Amino acid sequence: MHMNLFITTFNAQKKPPSTEFTDAVGLKLPADPADLYVFSFQELSSLLDSTYSNIIMDQLTGLAHTIQDMLSLKYSEAFFSIDTIEQYGGLGIIIVSPSTSHISNMVSSKGYPVGHLYTTLKGGIGVRLKCNDQELTFVNVHLNAGEKKHHLVKRNKDIYDILSGLEFDDGWSVLKPMGHGFIMGDLNYRNTGAFQLGRCDFANSNELLKDDELTIMRNSNIVLQMYDEAHVGFEPSYKYVVGTDKYNKKRIPSYCDRILCVKGGNYTVFKYDAIKECRSSDHKPVYLYVGVGDPPRDIINNSGYLATNTGRVTVILRWNYKLRKILVHQISAITTYLLSCGLWLNSSRGRIFTLFFLILLMIFWKYIV
Repeated sequence: MHMNLFITTFNAQKKPPSTEFTDAVGLKLPADPADLYVFSFQELSSLLDSTYSNIIMDQLTGLAHTIQDMLSLKYSEAFFSIDTIEQYGGLGIIIVSPSTSHISNMVSSKGYPVGHLYTTLKGGIGVRLKCNDQELTFVNVHLNAGEKKHHLVKRNKDIYDILSGLEFDDGWSVLKPMGHGFIMGDLNYRNTGAFQLGRCDFANSNELLKDDELTIMRNSNIVLQMYDEAHVGFEPSYKYVVGTDKYNKKRIPSYCDRILCVKGGNYTVFKYDAIKECRSSDHKPVYLYVGVGDPPRDIINNSGYLATNTGRVTVILRWNYKLRKILVHQISAITTYLLSCGLWLNSSRGRIFTLFFLILLMIFWKYIV
């Protein structure tokens, strides 16, 4: 069954998206309602707030209702429901659909951390659902930043760890037979030319893509070789001076924000573009309006792993993956908590608390000990 999807990704630069974001998205909506709307966000709040899931969920809930109102205003004849709101660290996914769409089998992933010391400041989260009998998987990622060679190597490892580490409630990983899959987010790949920098004409996006790390890595079959991307005809989505359409001269303008789909599916791309009207962040939102038909062919076996003839090794690797994921999540819980404490102590309230505690300690030492 054919259906249309409207997918958006936005790095909000450590603050909740304002109505400027929804107003700008509203300008790009198709004339007729899509079957599904997927909104993915990164850096939804400050570093401190990102360590508290309840704060991020409250912000996402308010944002979801704003998106719902925006869609209802655009398509006055349709009723829209919020299908799911998912959160992990500073990442968020909101999925909204019109009443004519039939949503079922909604499952989510636990999330996977790739921040420094496995904190949740960077990572990935996913949602899987059925819409009109088509199974769809959406993964929102935020990879580590930087313009040096070791940053590129770290990003490559990040995406591998997320795709192999995410596990959904239905027992499958990111790839699932007879299902469409989309990866979106701030992948943070830069226009370094894999460290062979050259002069580029900013009016020619194809020329710019020759220096795009992700394009080079994909064409070299190093990362995301099982994913396709629509033609990139827009200017780099990062890094802008906030409030303007001017680039920050201290960074290489780059295609950090991307949306990709699993190869082999029947897709009709109507529009893949940046939303320049949104100026509240140093990133521009990127959206994909795409028609979805037949799903990709099976590229994994019945256990959810790439097909292989070495069954025994596969079992060993599977257990290694499970043990590693358990260890990573345990470490992440500790390091994220310690990070939260450190950030709080460095806040105004934390400093007042520390000063008050030291005064009490001095009084105790002077008069009691």
